[in-house]
Amino acid sequence: KGGLLERLPKYCFLIGIVSLVVSLLFYFKDSHHFFYSYLTAFVFFLTLSLGGLFFVMILYLTRAGWGVVVRRIAEHIMKNVWVMGLFFIPILFGLHDLYHWTHPHAVATDHLLYHKSGFLNVVFFLIRAIVYFLIWIWLSSVFFRKSTFQDQFDNKEITYQLQKIASFGMLLYALSQSFGFIDWVMSITPHWFSTIFGVYFFAGSAVVSIASIILI
Repeated sequence: KGGLLERLPKYCFLIGIVSLVVSLLFYFKDSHHFFYSYLTAFVFFLTLSLGGLFFVMILYLTRAGWGVVVRRIAEHIMKNVWVMGLFFIPILFGLHDLYHWTHPHAVATDHLLYHKSGFLNVVFFLIRAIVYFLIWIWLSSVFFRKSTFQDQFDNKEITYQLQKIASFGMLLYALSQSFGFIDWVMSITPHWFSTIFGVYFFAGSAVVSIASIILI
C-alpha cells in the first residue's frame, strides 16, 4: 500500500537497523577503528542538522521572503539536533581510543599536551559538549515552534521576534559549531592546529544542508 515515497522511510529505517547490527559486529571485532568510523558518521549527520539551522537563521537575518517555500524542509532537518545529542553518547565510551590527550601518562610526558590540559581534559570536554547541544537544541526548538505556530495564527510579530533571535543566535551558532568541531575532530591530533578549521566545517554544513534541501 502507498507509493514509493510513502514506503521510503520504512525502508530507510530497516536499512538503519541492519547497518546498526553490522556496525556492532565490527565494534566487537575492532573497537578502536569502530569509534573512528562512528565519529566520522556522527560528524557528517551533525553538520547536516546544523546546516539546516544555519539555513533557517540566515533566511530570517536577510529577511528573504522566498525562503518560506523551502524553509519547512530545513526546519525539519535542524530538528534532528537533539537526536544527534543522543548519538553523541557512544563517543564518550571511545574517548581513550579517539583522543590521545585523555591518557594521563601521555599528558605527563608531553610538554604541549601538559600546557593544553587546562582545555583538553575529559571533564571540561564533556561540559563544553553539553553546552553546545543545549544551544543548538534551544535554537532549533524556538525557530521550529514559533514557525509552526505562525502557520496556525497569522501573526507577523512572530517573524520580527525570530529575526531578533537570529541576530544573536547566529553568533552563538558560529562559536559553538567552531569550538564543537575543534573539540571533536581537530583535537584528535592535538599537536596540529588550524585557525580556519571551524570555518571549513561551517562551509561544509551549509553546502550539505542546501544540497539535501534541493534533493528533498
